[in-house]
Amino acid sequence: MKKLIKYSTLIFMIILFGCVNDNSKSNKQSEFESQHSDQKMLGILDEMSEIEFLREDNKYGEWGGDIDLIRIYRYNDNTYADYLRYVGRNIPLPPPGEMDKKWYEYKTLETKIDSIKLSIKEKQLIEISIINLLKNKLRNENIPFDGIYNSVISKDSSIVIMDYNSFDWKSFVELKTSLKKK
Repeated sequence: MKKLIKYSTLIFMIILFGCVNDNSKSNKQSEFESQHSDQKMLGILDEMSEIEFLREDNKYGEWGGDIDLIRIYRYNDNTYADYLRYVGRNIPLPPPGEMDKKWYEYKTLETKIDSIKLSIKEKQLIEISIINLLKNKLRNENIPFDGIYNSVISKDSSIVIMDYNSFDWKSFVELKTSLKKK
């Protein structure tokens, strides 16, 4: 049953994000799209949902590394992001039964920026980041035991993409850099 849900979600994501804009469109059509693109982008978000982007490097080997976390949410018809950076350390986490918060919250919080209003370019980067991670996940033949970890998870679990031994994820890095400049 879990496999059926995973495959259904994967197929849905492929269909949802498979249609990428073509550069050969006429100027008139592109102008129309830019005027209405804010309404179409990130339609999965509403006042009750949230998408979490997480990237952990492998700075400390088997103990993981530093974490960049971006939470995307909607409030009063605007889309916002929170950016958090956790610094890793080379000590083990408590056993799962003893954890009373998320695993990455056991690391040291270094940076926290709340309520960053997103531009259209940043919303596009969010969509591109999801598509790039999904493509990499589908093509990744690595055994998932260590290395870089990237994930996109929605609060309601309608999107769950977790990729171990992942890639550089340049669109996420570009999004993070853009958010930190604000």
